[in-house]
Amino acid sequence: MPDPNLTTPPAPATDEAAPRSFLVFLRSLADGQAEGEASYEMAELLKRLHEESRTQVRQVTGSITLELGFACDETGTVKVIYGVKRKDPKRRTEPSHFWMDKKSRLVTENPRQQKLPLRDVGGARGGARDADEDDNRSAPREV
Repeated sequence: MPDPNLTTPPAPATDEAAPRSFLVFLRSLADGQAEGEASYEMAELLKRLHEESRTQVRQVTGSITLELGFACDETGTVKVIYGVKRKDPKRRTEPSHFWMDKKSRLVTENPRQQKLPLRDVGGARGGARDADEDDNRSAPREV
C-alpha cells in the first residue's frame, strides 16, 4: 500500500526511460532555430514594453505564444511544426475628430457650425512698416 504522506508518486517499476525534458526538446527543435526565434521575440517584446510603459506612464502588457503541432504516422515518425507569436503592447494614439456631412462623408469642419462671414477690411490704415523704423515713438523701457 502506498504511503499517504508521499507528495510525489513513486517511480515506475519498469525500465522505461523518463520523459525527455521539454527544455531539451525545445533546444533541439528545428536545430535550435525555435529557441533562437523565441528568444529574439522575447527581447523585442521587452524593448516594446519598456518603450510603451515610458510613453504611456503606466503598466502595459504583451505576450509570447509558442505553438507546437505534432503529427505521427503509423511508423512512429513524428513531425513537429512550431510557431512563435508575439503580441506587442497596445500603442496609445490620439483621436482625430471628424464630422459627417449630409452624404455620410467624413469632413474636417462641422457642417452644422455657422461660418463667420469674413471680409476684407482694407489694410491701408497704417500700412506696413519696419520694426526698426524710427516713428517718433518712445524707446522701450526696461522693467
